[in-house]
Amino acid sequence: MAYVPQNTDHFIAFEVWLKAALFALGASIIGFVVYPTELGLEQGITTTVFVSGRLFWGALFVAAFIVATGNAASLFKLSRKGMQFAALRGLTVGLATILLYTYALSWADATPTIITVVGVAAITGTMIECRGKPDTSNIHVIIGTLAALYGALSVYDTGTQFDLWAFSFSAASGFIYGMLPLICRGDEANGTTTVAQYLTFGFVFSLVPVWLWNDVDAATLVQQFVAWPVIVSGCFCTGLAYVCIQYALAPTSSGNNLSSSWATILYGMEPVCAMLTSAVMMNEIIPTKATIFIIFYLILSFTAGAVITNSK
Repeated sequence: MAYVPQNTDHFIAFEVWLKAALFALGASIIGFVVYPTELGLEQGITTTVFVSGRLFWGALFVAAFIVATGNAASLFKLSRKGMQFAALRGLTVGLATILLYTYALSWADATPTIITVVGVAAITGTMIECRGKPDTSNIHVIIGTLAALYGALSVYDTGTQFDLWAFSFSAASGFIYGMLPLICRGDEANGTTTVAQYLTFGFVFSLVPVWLWNDVDAATLVQQFVAWPVIVSGCFCTGLAYVCIQYALAPTSSGNNLSSSWATILYGMEPVCAMLTSAVMMNEIIPTKATIFIIFYLILSFTAGAVITNSK
């Protein structure tokens, strides 16, 4: 006989918290990508090639994970609706988020870029969750949005490299990141098979700018594809990270989902991890206001989770 918890509400809340922790882990892994990205660009790998290689290795990693777990047959089962979803998600993740984000990093310092991304993502996620009309149950999300905006705007007086183009690409990336929890929902958005499929579509789409914007031969492209910064960013910072996020967004055993509001706040683990990575491994200075943002964000994430979970 299956074990049934005596306090069902507490068990459901525990499941949601586990989902939140997994989502935060995935976002943190994505944040580490600033380091291999910086190394790849320093080695002369172009932005489009880096993005395409990252998607390729990400898809390959997830496919290998699926085969290793005994679900290889699922890779070849794709309905028409599933194919449309995978193509949409591949275009969204591949060209709209990773490409924009990488371009912003190539033109600006990591700290202002990632703070702007999470600031805009917080605004977008809040508006989607509240349908444009926030109520008292979303107070922590509103505070989180203001904190993210404060962090984003504070970078303009720090002397960092951050121009209008970098801000535009960062803001566009953040806008789409804010919509990802919504895009990932639905019957066609469950399981690691979906991740492998949309990363593959993203890779295919990314080949277009690779061939249009790179005047190099095939041998050079292959050499750049197998560079270790590209492999690490693809397998670890993309494949593993998106598997964690996909599992986190899937319904729990009790049929509950991680709130889009909370998921949007938890995306903040990406800039937190990215800023710490930049400081430790890339010798970038974290401004005082950004440090305040990190501390405030960490407190916010835990308290917001309690409020949002209890309000369901």
